[in-house]
Amino acid sequence: MIIYILVYFFSILFLVGSAKIYKKNKALACLFFIISVLIPCILAALRDISVGTDTKGYISKLYNTASGSDNLIEFFNKADWYYSIKDYGYLFFTYIAAKVFGSFPICLFFIEVLVVVPVFVAILMNKQNNKDIVLGGTIFFLYIYNASYNMARQSIAIAFVILALSLMYRNKNKKAIILLIIASLFHVTAVIAIPVWFLYKYYNKRKDSKKFDVLGCVLIILSIVVVFSIKGILILLHDMKIYEHGIIYVERFSTFDFSFVETGFYIVICLILFLNKNKFLEKNINYKFYLFLSIESIILLQLGTFIKYLDRVGYYYMYPILINAIALIEKPKENNENYESKSVDKSNVKVSKQTIIVYAVFVGYWLYKYVLLNSHNTIPYILG
Repeated sequence: MIIYILVYFFSILFLVGSAKIYKKNKALACLFFIISVLIPCILAALRDISVGTDTKGYISKLYNTASGSDNLIEFFNKADWYYSIKDYGYLFFTYIAAKVFGSFPICLFFIEVLVVVPVFVAILMNKQNNKDIVLGGTIFFLYIYNASYNMARQSIAIAFVILALSLMYRNKNKKAIILLIIASLFHVTAVIAIPVWFLYKYYNKRKDSKKFDVLGCVLIILSIVVVFSIKGILILLHDMKIYEHGIIYVERFSTFDFSFVETGFYIVICLILFLNKNKFLEKNINYKFYLFLSIESIILLQLGTFIKYLDRVGYYYMYPILINAIALIEKPKENNENYESKSVDKSNVKVSKQTIIVYAVFVGYWLYKYVLLNSHNTIPYILG
């Protein structure tokens, strides 16, 4: 457990250092950024195959299958036949890693690179002071990082979605769309993030409106209907040959298991947004948009009540909320854009009560989810 804490600390330290010196020395800032990325990625690469539930599952199995395949098409066919995986972006990446590097640890290293880099870039793009970087980095490590040792494909997809939405907020729509397409190639469930673009535009126009949000209410009701009808929907999509993989979830993972901890956590995040409306508005954050996303996340999380693992669909809404909104809860002290940083005064060192609460929530979540329950099987860390 200590190794994780040390990695979190030094990675965030170099990330903050990168932002602080970027304006004065861009070359050194880039070096610091690279180091901040290398630290968690090297830890991921050096782990034993038993660390991370799917490390010895589809991650290693697909790698070995790629190594034994004569060409890319053969590998695609085997991945579909043996594992029912058609995420061609991830399959292409695995094939290249196996054939070019011929090393499973290097494959694990680059998987983590594809997770860490987009999130870190998003954190630096969004930050308005260095405390935003610290909180954003802490949220990433305490909530997302350990899970990426297990659900590699979806973690990569979510990371690209986070960066895509960060670009979208700056009206860089073409780049955002490209990243969303890339995300869906790593995990098909990333397509659920595409409507977010339209929702953001809608709520951006309604930012100052006090009228009743009819569309939001309709979408929330539809989401509830989808949750309770999910098994029938997946069977229908299979029969229509739109999403044939869906029948596997119905046949293998049907359940009835309400997650009190995850639901409670999502509700807490929703309450943090609701109770700190003015702070987010001061930072020009689209409060109504994120509040809607947080409610949708709570609803989509309940998919896991009926079919195991489908609760992860809600991650595409919750993760961007955490990185692009919750991480910015501190009042702005500096007027910067991108990741240029001015020197900070002593008043900027103080942390608000709300921020302390956020830190406490994520520390508590990490201790309970990853340490006590050992979710995703990442503790203890064992060298490979």
